[in-house]
Amino acid sequence: GSDLQITRQIKKYPMIMSPRWANEPLRSIVPQGVSAEMINDKYGFSREDLDKFGAWSHQKATKAMRNEKEYYNRVVPVTYEKRHTDENMLQIKDESGKQIIEEVTVTKDQTVREVYLDDPEKGWEMISSLKPVFRPPEKGGKVTAGNSSQIVDGAAATLLMSREKADELGIKPMARILSTAVAGGDPIIMLLAPIPAMRKALHRADLTIDDMDVIEPNEAFASPCLAFSKDFGYEFDDPRVNPTGGAIAIGHPIGANGVIYFNEMVHYLKNNNKKYGVQLMCGGFGVGIATVVEAL
Repeated sequence: GSDLQITRQIKKYPMIMSPRWANEPLRSIVPQGVSAEMINDKYGFSREDLDKFGAWSHQKATKAMRNEKEYYNRVVPVTYEKRHTDENMLQIKDESGKQIIEEVTVTKDQTVREVYLDDPEKGWEMISSLKPVFRPPEKGGKVTAGNSSQIVDGAAATLLMSREKADELGIKPMARILSTAVAGGDPIIMLLAPIPAMRKALHRADLTIDDMDVIEPNEAFASPCLAFSKDFGYEFDDPRVNPTGGAIAIGHPIGANGVIYFNEMVHYLKNNNKKYGVQLMCGGFGVGIATVVEAL
């Protein structure tokens, strides 16, 4: 299991203060959004294709959420106390002087924008009007909030055990892990390391990308996802890619991301009588991870 509560991180400190930055070569590390722009430069991706991928993520996530039988088979409602505060994080109180507390139940992912499916023309106007965040447009900036993952709170869990233990407990597994691989890449551009990791994982499983029924890259940004497709020879809008949406629509809780989208992949394989899937995750400083699974 894993989780991330980004909204509780009330302060941000300059990265230069970290002890790791005493290592001079690491001072050239850039924010991942800048790395995403570097990928655009390397591959020549257009702003239009990046935005298409972002809108497509929301469309797939919307369809998946509306399939309630399958959606609520993998999503757990969470009830919490919402303590009302103003924009300065000061308590909002009732007439008796007590802070207003409301019980709220979250039943579905809150960041999916259904307008991209219900009104594609309006959705396109929205996403194409967003301004680049990490580089000004006059200098070729293309990475926007619409083709980047969303900052969210999130949690997930999955149960791993040996086949022998599952048999002993009478548990029917949903899938088995055929192979995993970790690879290193350029620590500056950093988001492309899943490419060599996927090559290693597919080789270890004695499978190819054509054997995969689901390709589940982490949507930290649209640009690395497009890079994966270009390197492995499939279209970026291949229906096998993140069929229930990805982090651009659902969110990127860093500490929970791997488990969330692993679960999405396995459930999709099972629900649609598919067999093989591969999940790709990128990490900071050029780390890539790939996992190949077989649905049972």
